[in-house]
Amino acid sequence: MLDRSFFIKIAPNVTARFREFIFGSTTAGRSAKQVTGRAYPNYSPDYKIEKSKGTGKRQSTEFANSKAPVFTGDLMKDFSFHKLHQHGFRFGTSRSGVVKSLAAKGRVIATDSKPLPGKVIKYILDEADKYAKKELNKIKGGTFNI
Repeated sequence: MLDRSFFIKIAPNVTARFREFIFGSTTAGRSAKQVTGRAYPNYSPDYKIEKSKGTGKRQSTEFANSKAPVFTGDLMKDFSFHKLHQHGFRFGTSRSGVVKSLAAKGRVIATDSKPLPGKVIKYILDEADKYAKKELNKIKGGTFNI
Protein backbone atom coordinates (compact mmCIF):
# COMPACT_ATOMS: atom_id res chain seq x y z
CA MET A 1 0.00 0.00 0.00
CA LEU A 2 2.77 2.46 0.86
CA ASP A 3 4.60 2.95 -2.41
CA ARG A 4 7.53 4.99 -3.71
CA SER A 5 5.46 8.14 -4.16
CA PHE A 6 4.55 8.09 -0.45
CA PHE A 7 8.19 7.85 0.62
CA ILE A 8 9.29 10.49 -1.90
CA LYS A 9 6.61 12.79 -0.45
CA ILE A 10 7.49 12.37 3.25
CA ALA A 11 11.30 12.02 3.10
CA PRO A 12 12.06 15.78 3.06
CA ASN A 13 9.57 16.39 5.88
CA VAL A 14 11.03 13.60 8.00
CA THR A 15 14.49 15.12 7.54
CA ALA A 16 13.29 18.61 8.48
CA ARG A 17 11.34 17.39 11.51
CA PHE A 18 14.28 15.31 12.73
CA ARG A 19 16.70 18.23 12.39
CA GLU A 20 14.31 20.55 14.21
CA PHE A 21 13.76 18.14 17.09
CA ILE A 22 17.38 17.00 17.57
CA PHE A 23 19.28 20.17 16.64
CA GLY A 24 16.67 22.93 16.95
CA SER A 25 17.53 23.95 13.40
CA THR A 26 14.96 26.75 13.13
CA THR A 27 15.38 28.07 16.67
CA ALA A 28 19.19 28.28 16.83
CA GLY A 29 19.24 25.25 19.11
CA ARG A 30 16.89 26.59 21.77
CA SER A 31 14.29 23.86 21.16
CA ALA A 32 16.81 21.03 20.66
CA LYS A 33 16.16 17.79 22.53
CA GLN A 34 17.69 14.34 22.66
CA VAL A 35 15.96 11.52 20.79
CA THR A 36 14.45 10.49 24.14
CA GLY A 37 12.73 13.88 24.47
CA ARG A 38 14.93 15.10 27.32
CA ALA A 39 16.93 18.32 27.19
CA TYR A 40 20.63 18.06 26.44
CA PRO A 41 22.89 18.06 29.51
CA ASN A 42 25.29 20.92 30.18
CA TYR A 43 28.64 20.94 28.45
CA SER A 44 31.86 20.69 30.38
CA PRO A 45 32.82 24.19 31.62
CA ASP A 46 35.81 24.46 29.25
CA TYR A 47 33.85 23.45 26.15
CA LYS A 48 30.93 25.69 27.10
CA ILE A 49 33.27 28.71 27.25
CA GLU A 50 34.85 27.88 23.89
CA LYS A 51 31.51 27.28 22.18
CA SER A 52 29.94 30.44 23.59
CA LYS A 53 32.81 32.57 22.24
CA GLY A 54 31.64 31.75 18.72
CA THR A 55 35.15 32.08 17.33
CA GLY A 56 35.96 28.44 16.52
CA LYS A 57 37.11 27.49 13.04
CA ARG A 58 34.01 27.15 10.82
CA GLN A 59 31.81 27.52 13.91
CA SER A 60 28.11 28.09 13.40
CA THR A 61 27.80 31.18 15.60
CA GLU A 62 24.01 30.95 15.50
CA PHE A 63 24.23 27.94 17.87
CA ALA A 64 26.96 29.36 20.14
CA ASN A 65 24.68 29.85 23.15
CA SER A 66 22.70 26.62 22.88
CA LYS A 67 23.14 23.12 24.28
CA ALA A 68 22.39 21.63 20.87
CA PRO A 69 25.11 19.33 19.50
CA VAL A 70 25.98 21.82 16.76
CA PHE A 71 29.42 23.37 16.43
CA THR A 72 30.09 23.63 12.70
CA GLY A 73 26.70 22.35 11.54
CA ASP A 74 28.26 19.51 9.55
CA LEU A 75 26.55 16.76 11.53
CA MET A 76 23.17 18.50 11.31
CA LYS A 77 23.48 18.97 7.54
CA ASP A 78 24.68 15.38 7.08
CA PHE A 79 21.49 13.93 8.61
CA SER A 80 19.44 13.54 5.49
CA PHE A 81 17.52 11.35 3.08
CA HIS A 82 20.02 9.00 1.42
CA LYS A 83 18.31 6.44 -0.75
CA LEU A 84 14.84 5.35 -1.76
CA HIS A 85 14.06 1.64 -1.50
CA GLN A 86 11.07 -0.30 -2.74
CA HIS A 87 9.50 -0.35 0.73
CA GLY A 88 10.92 2.77 2.35
CA PHE A 89 13.88 5.10 2.39
CA ARG A 90 17.24 5.35 4.07
CA PHE A 91 17.77 8.29 6.37
CA GLY A 92 20.73 9.17 8.57
CA THR A 93 24.33 10.27 8.62
CA SER A 94 27.71 9.00 7.50
CA ARG A 95 29.20 10.32 10.76
CA SER A 96 28.35 7.39 13.01
CA GLY A 97 31.53 7.93 15.04
CA VAL A 98 30.36 11.41 16.01
CA VAL A 99 26.92 10.09 16.97
CA LYS A 100 28.52 7.40 19.17
CA SER A 101 30.89 9.93 20.73
CA LEU A 102 28.01 12.25 21.58
CA ALA A 103 26.07 9.34 23.09
CA ALA A 104 29.05 8.49 25.30
CA LYS A 105 28.92 12.09 26.55
CA GLY A 106 25.22 11.83 27.37
CA ARG A 107 23.98 13.55 24.20
CA VAL A 108 21.88 10.90 22.50
CA ILE A 109 20.92 11.72 18.91
CA ALA A 110 19.82 8.24 17.83
CA THR A 111 20.12 4.67 19.06
CA ASP A 112 19.39 1.27 17.57
CA SER A 113 16.31 0.96 19.77
CA LYS A 114 15.13 4.56 19.16
CA PRO A 115 16.33 5.82 15.77
CA LEU A 116 13.79 8.64 15.55
CA PRO A 117 12.07 10.89 18.10
CA GLY A 118 8.48 10.00 18.99
CA LYS A 119 7.11 13.13 17.27
CA VAL A 120 8.77 12.15 13.98
CA ILE A 121 7.49 8.58 14.24
CA LYS A 122 3.98 9.91 14.93
CA TYR A 123 4.25 12.16 11.85
CA ILE A 124 5.24 9.17 9.66
CA LEU A 125 2.38 7.04 11.01
CA ASP A 126 -0.17 9.84 10.59
CA GLU A 127 0.94 10.48 7.01
CA ALA A 128 0.88 6.73 6.25
CA ASP A 129 -2.65 6.51 7.61
CA LYS A 130 -3.83 9.45 5.46
CA TYR A 131 -2.10 8.06 2.37
CA ALA A 132 -3.53 4.55 2.85
CA LYS A 133 -7.06 5.90 3.31
CA LYS A 134 -6.70 8.07 0.20
CA GLU A 135 -5.47 5.12 -1.87
CA LEU A 136 -8.19 2.79 -0.57
CA ASN A 137 -10.86 5.34 -1.49
CA LYS A 138 -9.70 5.10 -5.11
CA ILE A 139 -10.73 1.43 -5.23
CA LYS A 140 -14.32 1.06 -6.46
CA GLY A 141 -16.22 -2.21 -6.70
CA GLY A 142 -14.91 -5.75 -6.69
CA THR A 143 -14.13 -8.18 -3.89
CA PHE A 144 -10.82 -8.12 -2.09
CA ASN A 145 -9.40 -10.73 0.24
CA ILE A 146 -7.51 -9.06 3.05
